[in-house]
Amino acid sequence: MNKKREQTIELLSRSKSARPLKRALASLIDALFIFVLIYGCFFGGFKILETTEDYNYTKDQIKYEADYYKGLVEETHLAYYEQEEHTKVRYENDFFAYINITRLLMYSNENDLSGVGWYEEVKLHNTDQKYPDSLKELFDSNISNFEKIPVDEFLPSSYQNDDIAFFYTEYIPLHNENNDILNYNGNEPKEFFDKSFELAFSDNFATYFKASKNKETFPYVIEKNICQKIFFSSNYMNLDNSGDEDYNHIANGYYKLQENAEKRLMNSTTYNSTHYANYKANYSKHGHLIVLTLVLSYLVGFLAYNLTTKLIFKEEMTLGRKFLRLGQITYKGEKVKVKDIIIRTIMDTIFYFPLTFIFLFLPPFNSNANSFLVTLVTIGSLEINLLIIYIVILVLVLINFISALLTHYKLTLVDMATKTYLKDLKYIDEEDLDERNEGAL
Repeated sequence: MNKKREQTIELLSRSKSARPLKRALASLIDALFIFVLIYGCFFGGFKILETTEDYNYTKDQIKYEADYYKGLVEETHLAYYEQEEHTKVRYENDFFAYINITRLLMYSNENDLSGVGWYEEVKLHNTDQKYPDSLKELFDSNISNFEKIPVDEFLPSSYQNDDIAFFYTEYIPLHNENNDILNYNGNEPKEFFDKSFELAFSDNFATYFKASKNKETFPYVIEKNICQKIFFSSNYMNLDNSGDEDYNHIANGYYKLQENAEKRLMNSTTYNSTHYANYKANYSKHGHLIVLTLVLSYLVGFLAYNLTTKLIFKEEMTLGRKFLRLGQITYKGEKVKVKDIIIRTIMDTIFYFPLTFIFLFLPPFNSNANSFLVTLVTIGSLEINLLIIYIVILVLVLINFISALLTHYKLTLVDMATKTYLKDLKYIDEEDLDERNEGAL
């Protein structure tokens, strides 16, 4: 050991233990340097990954299956999509509900059970508002204010025009070989839809609907007074909110119908065992490739920083500790042993890993958390992904830091395991008031 190092160790042995906040500040300084280095490694590593055959194959398969599903759902009428550049973007479910509630309003205005001409009464009693001559004209005019709406025109509800009814009565019968999508259990498609519709609205069904006398026509009709309420409260009409509760009850029924129908489609044997299975397998492999690149990049960047600084400065000093004049020695006032350096390096490697969480908000992810949510390990029914690992590590870091707050010599659990102190060279040969009052640890 050279003379300068001997002097440093001798000074550290006479110094006070580093305070937790100063220790945390040194770690923060190190974290900034580490982050820049590992992000640079990851960005470069990801660029290399993008050139590999496995990465591009899984990426293409994921896109293919996603596009296939969008086309499938669009074909079933269970969702609306708009084309944006090279992909289709799904409309929100509340728009789906609005479309079908609008159709119900138009149907009810033409159906005897709900009272013919409720729209005419609205026009008569609301003279301050100028309405078009027909509901169809009104809704077509209203919807024209929105760009890229996937509905050419509004038509009254029917088994063909209502989107949920279309799925159960038109789409499934043509694509249900061997009950692949749905077993009607002896029911006719229209009967099954009727029961599904009533079940979705449950206790509210009798409040809002009546069955049609003619079973060949669409079976559900909104009551006359309800029609007027939801007409004025419609989110897209922006006229009145007095009927919001009624509108939301009906919208929630459509959300349930849409969700249940889409589950049937996804769980169908043909789709689930082929397209969805292919999607899941490639999605998982794609995510694993990204996570592996992330971990390797982190290890290269972290170890390059950690080992380089400690080899240059000695006594477990990193840049942060060097700036703040902190160093590590054993309980006996000696240099830290190699085996303890290895232990400390391993623990530091784990503790700094959550820094990679920030990558979520930077290129190439830009707040896309998909790769961080891919299951890495399954323990029973528990699926472990990166976000869970981050949480576990952060809890360990917190426990380790709290230990420094509670112990006399400001020791973390890692310090105790390696029988070392972190000392502050700013305070040499100063009386330890805590030691005088409490005694040595």
